[in-house]
Amino acid sequence: AGLFRATMIHTMNALRENSNLLLSTMDVFIKEPLMEWMEHALKTSKQVAQNETNILRSDDTYAKDRIKSARLKLNGINPAVITGYE
Repeated sequence: AGLFRATMIHTMNALRENSNLLLSTMDVFIKEPLMEWMEHALKTSKQVAQNETNILRSDDTYAKDRIKSARLKLNGINPAVITGYE
């Protein structure tokens, strides 16, 4: 477990050092979303249409939520706390 842990620590440090580049790259997906995200937005829209008490979310909200989650993780926020936000 020691080698694996050291590798994960090194990887996370590299991601944090380059977080601006990583997050800028992820921002592209707001303008050019993945099919998976578009399908999720469509599914969410259909669910919202069936339940009038929910607020309709825009197509790019899911992508923005994913990027926000990544930003929080890069800032060292506990993943359990991030899951609570979602």
